[in-house]
Amino acid sequence: MGFRLALLLALLALPLAAAEGDDELRSQLDPAQVPRASGAANAYRILYVGDSITLHGTSAAVQKKLKWGHVAGMAASAEGLDYAHLLAGRIAAALPARTVEIRYHTLGGSGSAAQRLSAVAQVLPVAPHLVVVQLGEHEKEAAGAEAFRTSYRGLLAAFDQLTPRPLVVCTGVWNPYGKGTRTAYQGWPATLDRIMGEACAERGIAFVPVMRYALDPACSGSGESSGVQWHPNDQGHRGYADALFAAIAPALTR
Repeated sequence: MGFRLALLLALLALPLAAAEGDDELRSQLDPAQVPRASGAANAYRILYVGDSITLHGTSAAVQKKLKWGHVAGMAASAEGLDYAHLLAGRIAAALPARTVEIRYHTLGGSGSAAQRLSAVAQVLPVAPHLVVVQLGEHEKEAAGAEAFRTSYRGLLAAFDQLTPRPLVVCTGVWNPYGKGTRTAYQGWPATLDRIMGEACAERGIAFVPVMRYALDPACSGSGESSGVQWHPNDQGHRGYADALFAAIAPALTR
């Protein structure tokens, strides 16, 4: 009986390792673009620094592999239903005298903090009024917590040099493993959330965890492949937008 129990426990542990370490679920295809600095005189520019949850491109290979055929935050059913556009719409309604413009940081690689940091100088001329940082999903536990902490801190620090300094808000990591059965992250996802939260606290930046949405079965599972289904669906993207807007609404003064 002891051997059988040990074997059962070992088998039950396998999906956790596969689900939380499966890079196939964390696809990234950055549309090739350099964000423009110009805009309307009364523009309110939002710079999104993220990974596939913020923006995922498409191609013949992506459509074949993932059955993902449009450009949007994965797995929103349409561009206008991803969190980036939903949040921009909320801000536009709150600032009716401004023209809200969206810019994306899609340079430096595919979705890790170190990669985005490596090319951050190229997006600073955008002169954003708001920076939204959505990262963590592509960080490798094998690289170590301190390597991530250093890159993430460096990325946040890059926006301090801008005048005026933009409003910055960061999301926590998305990890739906165990949705419907877990009430909190464990292991590496929990470590990532802690590191990001601490880095934000050091700079007085709002940190918005998304664990409550990731662990809600209603907030993911849409799409025709496991790589898409892992991501927030339309309801999950609404959760991101709701939480982000609540965090920044009091500071929407410029």
